[in-house]
Amino acid sequence: MDNAAEAQDLELDSFAPALDQDTRPLQVAEIRTYPSNWILSWSNVRRYQEAPDDTMVPLEFAFHLLGDVTAKTIVDLGCGDGLNTAILAMFGAKVIAVDGSENNLALTAARIQANGVAGNVTLVRADGVRIPVADASADRVLCTTAFDQPDFLGVARQIRRVLKPGGAATFLQERTVSRDQMEKISRAVGSPGRRREFTFVARMLSRLGVQRNLNMWMPRRFTSFVWEARKEA
Repeated sequence: MDNAAEAQDLELDSFAPALDQDTRPLQVAEIRTYPSNWILSWSNVRRYQEAPDDTMVPLEFAFHLLGDVTAKTIVDLGCGDGLNTAILAMFGAKVIAVDGSENNLALTAARIQANGVAGNVTLVRADGVRIPVADASADRVLCTTAFDQPDFLGVARQIRRVLKPGGAATFLQERTVSRDQMEKISRAVGSPGRRREFTFVARMLSRLGVQRNLNMWMPRRFTSFVWEARKEA
């Protein structure tokens, strides 16, 4: 298959439903070329499955809050390049990967194909605040993308809508929400749960194995909030 044909097969309209459509299983052609570091080994991802409560890595703590995701329906809200989607699918979750960017959905499609977990993932394109997922259909929501929507409470209410009764959302936000906003988001979803605040200086990151672009604009210190909110049963 030549590059032009592959690009045609990966048109997002072929597998990302519009907002007024139901989600449907991912349909994507075989992808034969991808960066070698996209292949996730169990030795690399096990730390997310076994992360302790006192981990120093925010993403590990987020996965710790999610708990056992086997056979659960997880919405990866703002899936980005699909790393978290692929990890969740490797852990046996049924993942609905949601993003407003066609480029991000294409990257996610490539990553899950590379790791052999496309059968566990549905890709959904979002537009604005609305999450195009059925009411009360998700056991968990993972949101690690920045809350850059002006109507952040509208997003939180959408998260509440898609969660099953007793379901929980886990958030990881870096410098994009205040403590007051975190409280408001939690109340809009339901009731606040566990939370931690992580403060780093840039030089700590390499020791923790956290990959970041250490650009000149990055402050010497920054804070990440990781927390959960649960919808009432």
